Amino acid sequence: MNSATNVEEIRRYLSPELFQSMQRDILANQDQDVAEFSNLNAMVAESTTENGQYIVSVRFTGTVSEDLNSLPQPFAEIWHFVKPAGSQQDWVVAGIQQTH
Repeated sequence: MNSATNVEEIRRYLSPELFQSMQRDILANQDQDVAEFSNLNAMVAESTTENGQYIVSVRFTGTVSEDLNSLPQPFAEIWHFVKPAGSQQDWVVAGIQQTH
């Protein structure tokens, strides 16, 4: 479940822009059950260097149950990870595209 501590943990993994755009949704889900991924696949879809940063797009597919009482549903998303080129900084998620 989301708590003030967990929200700060989530912030570490998202770009400031993405966190700001998702913050309301993250806080609204504080009392929700945790999603369960019964099947999860990941594949690098693209990697590039642009505007002084590395960008890697990863396609995630599989099945997810949004709460404890729901059946797994298929999902597909592309997550865009970025970090400054040549830096030792951690990768952060800069964008998420739902593909179906």
